[in-house]
Amino acid sequence: MNPTVREYNKAFIALFKRFKWKRVAIVYAIDPYFVETANHLRDEITNDSTLNIDVLTEGYSEDPSLVLSLLKENDMRIIVAFISSRQAPRFWLEVYNRDMYGERYVWFTVAWNTFNLEYFTQEEINNIKIALNNSFGILGNDVLVPDNEDEVLLSGKVQR
Repeated sequence: MNPTVREYNKAFIALFKRFKWKRVAIVYAIDPYFVETANHLRDEITNDSTLNIDVLTEGYSEDPSLVLSLLKENDMRIIVAFISSRQAPRFWLEVYNRDMYGERYVWFTVAWNTFNLEYFTQEEINNIKIALNNSFGILGNDVLVPDNEDEVLLSGKVQR
């Protein structure tokens, strides 16, 4: 059983406090569920008197390019992303294209059970893997559930 997204929000806030982060971005797909969840997290942060965090909250519909450019321009390095499994591959490919992964960035996201990579080239799939494998974050499930339990997942782990 996986925790609810609001329970993840409590964990995000605990981590913000623990590491004394002062700037956090919240990115979300424009979908009623994600909008509500992102607004809930933003409100929890701004209403918590023990936190002194500057929050940038931005949504996008299909193409995350503008939102990710805005985050990079504003030097946002601690990022919570609420995105669907359908949007995840394009999102992580754009993260890769903007070099927004690795040691300089901390990504938090709740994971998806699967996502469809059939419309991506092998190079794009490899770039998505690089972005995911070099991003820290909370993933509630692994990123790809293969048909064979001995198959290596997109994250590089074996499902067992």
